Amino acid sequence: MNLEKIPQSKTLNWQVKGGYVLINALSGKLMMNETSSLIWRKIDGSLSIQEIIEEIFQEYKKDNTIKYIEEIVCEAIQDFIDKGLLILKEEDDLDGWLQYE
Repeated sequence: MNLEKIPQSKTLNWQVKGGYVLINALSGKLMMNETSSLIWRKIDGSLSIQEIIEEIFQEYKKDNTIKYIEEIVCEAIQDFIDKGLLILKEEDDLDGWLQYE
C-alpha cells in the first residue's frame, strides 16, 4: 500500500458508545470495533496513511511496534476501501469527491 496516499471517507458516520456506525448508501450500515474506530477517526482527508500510522504509534508505542501499527492500519484501510467506505487520493488532488463514479 502506498503510504503517501491520503484516505478520504465516502460515508456518513455517527459515533456511538464503543465505536462508530457508518452508513454506506449502497451496502447499508457497518458497526466498527474500537481499533477500526480509532483508525477511522484519524481519516480526515488531510493525513496520509503514513501520518496516521505515526500518530497512532505515538499514542500506543509503549505496547506496540511501528511495524505492527502499520500492518493494522493498512489492513483496516484496505478493508474500508473493499467495503466502498473510502477512497485514496494523492496529496495534490483538488478534491477526492471528483473521483466518485
